[in-house]
Amino acid sequence: MQAFLSQRDSGRSLSALLSGVADGETRALAQLYAQTSPMLYAICLRMLRHQDLAAKTLRTTYVQIWNDLTASGQTPEHPKSWLITQARNAAITALRRSDSAGLKPELLDDDALPAFVNPDKVDGGNPERSALMDRLATLDDSAREMLFLAYFDGYTRDDLAARYDRPATTIKTWLRDALTHLRADKTSPGGAE
Repeated sequence: MQAFLSQRDSGRSLSALLSGVADGETRALAQLYAQTSPMLYAICLRMLRHQDLAAKTLRTTYVQIWNDLTASGQTPEHPKSWLITQARNAAITALRRSDSAGLKPELLDDDALPAFVNPDKVDGGNPERSALMDRLATLDDSAREMLFLAYFDGYTRDDLAARYDRPATTIKTWLRDALTHLRADKTSPGGAE
């Protein structure tokens, strides 16, 4: 987990590993998996709440990563964000399929989820996470809750529209405004960067 957060694995950064994968290096994919799978699995598990489905979704995520990178030959500008997005999108797809198949989530206690993916737990030893939690605290409660539901629990805009009794287009605007606020806060003089 720490290797993922600091982007180190035997001296190769995430960018270098993704570049290797884009070049068709299976060893780079194996190193990428070793370095990032705990985090991506935790994201899948948090969203799906079903261990077998999360493991299957994780495998699907790495197949998709391989296919996307080898087909394009290019690496993403923000590797960590791109990897998390790949896992999140795969989990949303799996969630929709499991809902239509009637698969019930396992009863997982939030304490069973790793602290780095559970939004209710703040890891004081991770400065990036602490800075993010500080920025999130500047949002009003409903915007913060909506972001957590969308990005940690896999709620779609339609799910949020039903929950908040608002049109999906309004939800989209609210999410965009909240993310814009977080980005602006991050780049402001008092922000994290």
